[in-house]
Amino acid sequence: MQEFLGKLSVADVMGDLYGTHVRVISAICSIIRAATIIAMQIKVFSTIFNHFLGVDSFYATLISSMVVIIYSAFGGIRAVVFTDVFQSLAFGAFIPTLAILIWGMFGSWESIVNTLTTNPIFDPKILLDYS
Repeated sequence: MQEFLGKLSVADVMGDLYGTHVRVISAICSIIRAATIIAMQIKVFSTIFNHFLGVDSFYATLISSMVVIIYSAFGGIRAVVFTDVFQSLAFGAFIPTLAILIWGMFGSWESIVNTLTTNPIFDPKILLDYS
């Protein structure tokens, strides 16, 4: 593991292990993945702005894009990497805790399934509506 210290991306590690061509392929795949994740974050952020603050979708998208760009530009790659690590640790603790709390509230698997299938807020057609 010592040889990987100081590496900030998968492409860095792959390039050191397998050469320049693999580094380029890994970098391209990482860029595509990062662009997809950023697009999802901007979409979620703009939806939250729109829902809770009543901001128009266009302006909410602009605001959320600017927040992501400014944070990344001033913090650099290290800020992004540290944020990802923190987010992974936080979700690693939050999701199991939330699952335990939900299980305790409902008491049985059948009641959870019943709630998910009968409550309209869990309808996939509503959840995945991007219009």
